Amino acid sequence: MFFFRRRSVIFFGWDTVSIAEVGRSGKCIQSSKREFPWEPETLAATIRDLRVAFPARTRLVLAEEWIYSVAVSLPKKEACDRSCVADAIRDRIPENLSDTVWDFSFMGKGRIAGKSETFIHAVVVKKEFFENVVGPFRSAGFSIESIDAESCAIARLFRREREPLILGRGERNGRTLLLSVNQGPPLTTEIIEAGKAGEAGRFVEFAGKRAGTDFRRAYCSSSVPEAARTALEHAGLAVETREFDLCAGAMAKTRLFGKNSAVLNLAE
Repeated sequence: MFFFRRRSVIFFGWDTVSIAEVGRSGKCIQSSKREFPWEPETLAATIRDLRVAFPARTRLVLAEEWIYSVAVSLPKKEACDRSCVADAIRDRIPENLSDTVWDFSFMGKGRIAGKSETFIHAVVVKKEFFENVVGPFRSAGFSIESIDAESCAIARLFRREREPLILGRGERNGRTLLLSVNQGPPLTTEIIEAGKAGEAGRFVEFAGKRAGTDFRRAYCSSSVPEAARTALEHAGLAVETREFDLCAGAMAKTRLFGKNSAVLNLAE
């Protein structure tokens, strides 16, 4: 017999927190969604109030401003463990890894400059932030089954697309999160600040060099500034409007636990 376990999905943004209950279909119930600003002084009390109104079992998505998302290549998968991955990402993170919480997974194999490479994806969070945010959720009684990066949740929505894509999700404060994907986790990410939308074109060039492929299409949420869309078009991309459901992206994560190299989950 199938027993449905009620769940909630929480998006911890730069200045807001969003929460919604997940229905039996695996999709969030829109009528249950709540969004509110948060402040460090009132965060714990607010989370306790949420726990009264929403299911304890939850999936937590962290805004890209709070994390570092890194995709790197390694010569051999077989010869690489967590310490090897740490050596590979250390120079890509402006933090001491001992002061962070991080996890990784293998993305697959490919070829760069004629050489076979194994690609990994790592997500890194400052330990102090992790403890100050995740700690109150657990103290309030939330059972966190996964902790995801915003870019990872977005990438899952488009993993069946058969071409490399630039994705853009706009925020109410004018920021735009850009990421590049190619049927898998995010390859590169960048937050474009309000007033600097022209940098979207530079991101496309950077993403192409990093991925070793050309990007010809972009999907942007309706809240992406028109200037950013124009910059993407000037970079040679066909831009289409799509809405990014972070709730659906979080719930699309099917592997939560298992071998470290196969599952990226900061909740473990």
